[in-house]
Amino acid sequence: MAKVKISVVMEDKLIEKVGKILPKRKRSAFISQAVEKELKRLQQEQLREAYLEAYPESKAECEELDKVVSDGID
Repeated sequence: MAKVKISVVMEDKLIEKVGKILPKRKRSAFISQAVEKELKRLQQEQLREAYLEAYPESKAECEELDKVVSDGID
């Protein structure tokens, strides 16, 4: 995968914390992994919100379908 060099602005205290824990050569990979993890979390949150938004409509459709399917079955 191709890599692109970017500039990012962060709080100095955050950079200090990262610098104390990680050597310079490991920081880019760490930040990339953190961004990837956060993107996954945001995507899951968006999917959850979309599901919850659609749920009342799909629930009503399922209930209607249940009535039709069970109609006439004794």
